[in-house]
Amino acid sequence: MSQNRNSISKQALAWTAFFALVLSILPYSVADQTSDEYFESWSYELSDTDGDDQYDTVLFTFDPNTNVSEYVDVEVNMNVRDSDGNYVGGDNGDYEIYWTEEDSFEMEWFVDDCDDWDSDCEGPFNFEFYLYENINGYSYFEDNFTESNISLYETTIVPEGIIQIENAVLADDIDGYHNDILFFAHMEDYEISNVTIELERKVGTQWVDVGDEDTDEDGEASFKNMSSGEYRWSGTYDGEMIDALSHTFVFYGPTSGQNMGHAAVTGDYDNDGDFDDFGFARLHGNSSEPEFNDGVYVELLYEGNNTLYAEKGGDGNEDILMFNDVYEGNYTFNMYNGSSSGDLLQSGWMHSYGSLNTDSDENEYFDWIYDYYYDTDEDGYYDT
Repeated sequence: MSQNRNSISKQALAWTAFFALVLSILPYSVADQTSDEYFESWSYELSDTDGDDQYDTVLFTFDPNTNVSEYVDVEVNMNVRDSDGNYVGGDNGDYEIYWTEEDSFEMEWFVDDCDDWDSDCEGPFNFEFYLYENINGYSYFEDNFTESNISLYETTIVPEGIIQIENAVLADDIDGYHNDILFFAHMEDYEISNVTIELERKVGTQWVDVGDEDTDEDGEASFKNMSSGEYRWSGTYDGEMIDALSHTFVFYGPTSGQNMGHAAVTGDYDNDGDFDDFGFARLHGNSSEPEFNDGVYVELLYEGNNTLYAEKGGDGNEDILMFNDVYEGNYTFNMYNGSSSGDLLQSGWMHSYGSLNTDSDENEYFDWIYDYYYDTDEDGYYDT
């Protein structure tokens, strides 16, 4: 199986920045002079998550202290740089520390999350850590350390699971019209290549073959500058059908009301480690700029019996309409523009791996059951 593993944010760039990343920049200054914070100790461990006998993940453990006997709020930033000094990733966290009390805080970096979009992410890598004290919204630099020449290698083995094909109709070129039909094949956060997408267009009452495309090494395939109308598509991998006859619609024209883009995605969008979140959004206007909103109505159905699992609609004020922590299983969906009476934008199939890290009603049960008996009329016999 040919695949790559990457964060879903990489997919967003290829799909005209489906999700805009809003960075909040805090003001930094020199040390505040009233206390001294420092890294007392740090260490790291390497691990191989896919079993190909090559390290792909590093876990740092560190203990920041202060010279004052009180609680102090600190921030730790981690910058990752490749062998050429280019920034390729990072992380940050806020912590509360007390004097020289021993702490064990952690930060992890997975090499396939590398932000080097133009080429392969190649090490060895340097990891820079910076410690700041946070006071009244300001961050004061206190200490730093660097670990250099850490070799990590991109994963090569995909785990067993279910391949998901996502669909979007967007403006993926410079003409600004949302008439490019796009596909993304993945298994959890592994991108799958060589998935064949077969596309048909409805003409009158007949379905006419448009052609087929194979997903590339990034798991992506596209059909550009398609005519307005209803399309249906199917996906196969290694001769097996993995998504049968999902439908998608192209709306575009000289007015913004006709130029409608839309997308349906699956992944771990609440960052709890579970691939059980479904997202839906629309984009309208004659611009290729990302202006996604949740002004859609979605019915989510159990695949097995076609009964309703959940339904909801957005008001257009958020970026995306989310179904988080969906129970494990296969689902179908219908996504409409605006409301349940609006134009159908997509219908398709989705899989949730379920919530291992989130409590749900499915995991609730009665721990004890007690029976109580009463003699309400005091005749010597229980009657309640």
